[in-house]
Amino acid sequence: MLFRPKTKTPDNFLHRPPAGPPRAGLREPSLFFHFAQTVSPLLLSNDAKGLEGRLDVSDPTDRELVARLRAASDPDSLNELVRRYTGRVRSVVYPLLLDDADADDVTQEALVRAIDALGSFRGDAAFATWVYRIAVNTAKNYLKRRNRRRALLTDGADPEVVADAACR
Repeated sequence: MLFRPKTKTPDNFLHRPPAGPPRAGLREPSLFFHFAQTVSPLLLSNDAKGLEGRLDVSDPTDRELVARLRAASDPDSLNELVRRYTGRVRSVVYPLLLDDADADDVTQEALVRAIDALGSFRGDAAFATWVYRIAVNTAKNYLKRRNRRRALLTDGADPEVVADAACR
């Protein structure tokens, strides 16, 4: 008998059959089989638990939100862009920084820089690409500042000089 999950919900997506030696003549089902049996039906059904509203075609595109934000400084558009990109930007900068607190700080700084520089967004590339480039550059600048600060501390510099160098 092949492994079949009890219910077809995202709650048991990572559920695996019990470990142990395989019975004679049966193989453990592949991850693709598990995906096809549990996740595919959820993606195809509109009323699946936990997926309502994710594929809503009435959601404005990034370009529409940027246009609204430029035209009227719409706070709802700003909130939506920040909501959409906070997790994405953090997932881009965390591998560069390898620290949760630093990743949070750089994410916030990158999003603030992106919103401040929204007037220079030409629209040649996707908005996401533009924001990711800002995030990577912000993370690189942060690493440079952090390394400069560490170098000054290891050289035995005065703490006031280190604090001044950290602000640059």
